[in-house]
Amino acid sequence: MILDIVKYPNKFLAKESKVIDNMGYGEKKDLKNMLDTMRANKGIGIAAVQVGILKQLIIVDIGKGNLIKLGNPKILIKKGEISIAECCLSVPNESVKIQRANEVLVSGLNENNQEEIKLFHGLEAIAVQHEIDHLNGKIIIDYKV
Repeated sequence: MILDIVKYPNKFLAKESKVIDNMGYGEKKDLKNMLDTMRANKGIGIAAVQVGILKQLIIVDIGKGNLIKLGNPKILIKKGEISIAECCLSVPNESVKIQRANEVLVSGLNENNQEEIKLFHGLEAIAVQHEIDHLNGKIIIDYKV
């Protein structure tokens, strides 16, 4: 199901998302709807808060056959730096140049309710960091100088 995307300046985007207890039926349904919404809007990432759900859930798909779905994602290690103009489904027609880590090691719950640790590089790392920002109530506009 395609959901409505919460758009800036809606204050809902500034809320912190809640940790999930497990990857249950509701969370899996949320992820499916988030994926449908992200693809319908031609995005490469989406966080649950962007569709009005205050759960720590993210999806990233940069189109290389590696669909990322994580609950409670946490960045464990950051390495390197990269600067790129980022866009956001919740902030249409805007891009902001942001300095990010070029490589991140992230832990989180997968759809099978198992804790996993993954290493992301380049655009995938940038997108994961962008979505984790959403879970903490931070959007690209917050990086504007």
